[in-house]
Amino acid sequence: MDPIINIAYWYGLSESLKNPRLLRKLYFLEYTNELGKQIMGGTRKRELNRNEIAQIQKAKKDIKGDLKRWVEEIKKMLRKEIYVLTYRDKRYPIGLKNIDDPPALLYARGNIALLNQKTFGIVGSRRCTTYGRCVANRFARALANQGETIVSGLAYGIDAAAHQAALTVGGETIAVLGNGIYHEYPKENAELQQCIGEKGLLLSEYPLYHTPKAYQFPERNRIISGISDRILVVEATVKSGSLITAQFALEQGKDVYAVPGDINRSTSAGCNRLIRDGAFVALSLEEIL
Repeated sequence: MDPIINIAYWYGLSESLKNPRLLRKLYFLEYTNELGKQIMGGTRKRELNRNEIAQIQKAKKDIKGDLKRWVEEIKKMLRKEIYVLTYRDKRYPIGLKNIDDPPALLYARGNIALLNQKTFGIVGSRRCTTYGRCVANRFARALANQGETIVSGLAYGIDAAAHQAALTVGGETIAVLGNGIYHEYPKENAELQQCIGEKGLLLSEYPLYHTPKAYQFPERNRIISGISDRILVVEATVKSGSLITAQFALEQGKDVYAVPGDINRSTSAGCNRLIRDGAFVALSLEEIL
């Protein structure tokens, strides 16, 4: 199959299903172990429930006579530096191929060459302290100046500080979104999101206009850790999503660093716990390079 037709096919299914979890299941049933085997045939059928099969059949029917439309959509996106990468695309991040439950599709806007360069993930609390924001800024600037691409999740607080710091020194940054790349979220970071799309890279596994939902952010975190060579947690409560990112990174065999903080502050409790449990202490740039 022509590569652009293959991408258009999966893009069309993604837009029709609007369910990345089911798309992942479908993609890897069709394209792993028994390449090319039809999803509805043989032993593969029992790996999907009736409702999932019905959704897939409807989605395939929807795009069957409309593939040219999806091909044209892909061409339009390419002109805007928006890319749809399947798992088998050579540009798909190598790091993501080694995680559990990798995305079947990735939507990217900007410089996709960043996906396979040196990367350092910086994550932390949305409700960060002035101290946390300053530390994130300091480390992100220094790492960006050392040629590291800063990876984060475009959330309030530490994430935004890390992205902005990298851009300020002319460095590279990747924002991994928990929504579609055409959807601006959070609204307060809309300008930053636009800037990253132009000067860095926006990345998501969700369809272009997909709105944010609570369960998508923990899913997003596995991508942050997957494309990062190492992870730094600046501030985090014990229930912070940043600890989910750190746990994914540890499971993926990555080094995790944490910035120690005031034992009386809830925003430091997560980092202090990570250090207690074996994370590297981040006191200076020299210690994490």
